Amino acid sequence: MTNRRRNVQHFVHVILVILHCFNEGFCIEVDSINSTQSLSDPGILSSPGGVFKLGFFSPLNSSNTYVGIWYNFSVTTVIWVANRDKPLRDSSGVVKISRDGNVVMTNGEEEVFRSSNVSTSQVNSIGLLQDSGNFVLVDHRDNMSTIWQSFEHPSDTIVPRMRISENARTRERVEAKSWRSSRDPDIGDFSLGISSSGFIPQLGQWNGQFFIGVQELYAMAFDGFSLANEHQGFVYFTGPVSSEFITKFVIDWKRNMVWDENETNWKITWLVPKNDCEVYGACGPFGSCNYFESPICSCLKGFNPKHKEEWEKGNWTSGCVRRRPLLCEVKNNTRDSSKEDGFRKMKLTKLPDFAERSYTIEEECRSKCLSNCSCIAYAFDTGIGCMLWSSNLIDIQQLQIWGKDLYFRVAYSELDHYKDIKKIVIAVILGTLTLCVCLLIYCTRVAIRRGVKKKEVVLLGNKSPLHMEELQVFSLDMLANAISQFHEDNKLGQGGFGPVYKGKLEDGKEIAVKRLSKASGQGLEEFMNEVLAWMLWKEEDLSAFIEPFILNPSTEMEVRKCIQIGLLCVQEFAEDRPNISSVLVMLTSETTSLPSPLQPAFTESRETKCTLNNISITNLTGR
Repeated sequence: MTNRRRNVQHFVHVILVILHCFNEGFCIEVDSINSTQSLSDPGILSSPGGVFKLGFFSPLNSSNTYVGIWYNFSVTTVIWVANRDKPLRDSSGVVKISRDGNVVMTNGEEEVFRSSNVSTSQVNSIGLLQDSGNFVLVDHRDNMSTIWQSFEHPSDTIVPRMRISENARTRERVEAKSWRSSRDPDIGDFSLGISSSGFIPQLGQWNGQFFIGVQELYAMAFDGFSLANEHQGFVYFTGPVSSEFITKFVIDWKRNMVWDENETNWKITWLVPKNDCEVYGACGPFGSCNYFESPICSCLKGFNPKHKEEWEKGNWTSGCVRRRPLLCEVKNNTRDSSKEDGFRKMKLTKLPDFAERSYTIEEECRSKCLSNCSCIAYAFDTGIGCMLWSSNLIDIQQLQIWGKDLYFRVAYSELDHYKDIKKIVIAVILGTLTLCVCLLIYCTRVAIRRGVKKKEVVLLGNKSPLHMEELQVFSLDMLANAISQFHEDNKLGQGGFGPVYKGKLEDGKEIAVKRLSKASGQGLEEFMNEVLAWMLWKEEDLSAFIEPFILNPSTEMEVRKCIQIGLLCVQEFAEDRPNISSVLVMLTSETTSLPSPLQPAFTESRETKCTLNNISITNLTGR
């Protein structure tokens, strides 16, 4: 009995639902409403191609109810909200066509929460959801002409075919405005619009292909976007219609996304701001932002921070001020009255906000700005033309690519006068290079000459050189070890050319080492002369010591006698050296029998003994 009662109740409930559906006309999803068919919560309109749906929804973690449009494949992706500032508190909402032909949204008490609010005499108008996501109010008696459309009242999302526009005469704008939060679709802090001059400040200037200053959008997010200026000053900006991608542009400054059908999710293709430089006016008036420098903000050349203490603490919003006033600002100044202002060039920049377009060719853009005292900067782009600035330069950013050259006005004294400096620099560089080349040639020749002298010593009167390979070579370390690292105890004496040290090699051979002083001017050549002189004497080749023009048979014997006496006078030990009287006798006598000189003191032949007792010293005789 109980089961039968439950079955009856269930059957009655189904019948009531079916009757309710027939009454409302929405058990089967349709794409339109009219004066006889309305949409009640939780009813849904579906576009003809099934791309979009219109119905009632509640944001995550919110109990409020709104009427909105979302993608059929992504229920949480809402692109338009009808009553964003007036939410419903219950599920009594209804969307219908009113008696005056407007589309309205009411609650259970017939209180109007949103209305198209257009003047129309058509009481039989239709509300239609299109596959573009546009909900339109059309006149079915006048070829379905549009009376009102949701695209002219966007929320936070821009989709293809939607226009962001402005009427230059009435200043009426169609703007996209961000949500207040993720669960509150009420109007937030950010908006995207267009000015009558065709510029969008935060993104930059539109040149027909991309926004100057937004590098990533050049070949990606804004491919196919266009800016148009229609009759009577109506300007609009619209995006491309692509069959390959479903794109939406969300104005919360967080994401522009493309739908990936393979992964069934949204992929971020561009977001802003990515860094502090992309925050509008981060460095204040006349400040430039470069994310790759530290700190990121700097004043334009010719400007100083307005508040230095704040600037040093990282608060740059107050910007910069001029160091020196422009000529137009100077009053009763006779010193610089004849020197006009100039422009400094700043490469690869995101141009500042609030530019004014001038239909002037590039060659005349500079002169047009210079002739106007209120003009403080100019730039030129082939897609835009001449741009002039007459107010504070704000939102300047230094870019790596796709930037434009900005010329900002400064006083004459702030100019670098690059032409004169360039001439001076070139002259100095050329002079320096010439001097360096001459010094290089000179040093090369000196090195070559020194190398030749080190390799061989040419004997007087002999054309064949004596090579160093014929002599025994001692390393500096070997000699230093033999004489105890030039210790004073090993010092034999001091001559005009430097000290002489005694020592002993590892094989026990005793040696004497002469260490030439830098002031002596002596070197390898002088040392080799001593060695070669003894070798020539041993070989009895004395003719090599004589100049060829005085060498003859009558003087050869006399020269030999002089050389032999000279060698005797420089013997190592005093007893082997003749005194003055003996030298005079040898020079004046006819005898040819003279003592033979011993080998020079290149090695020490016996132990040296001396005494410090002055009493034992005999009378000295000059030798």
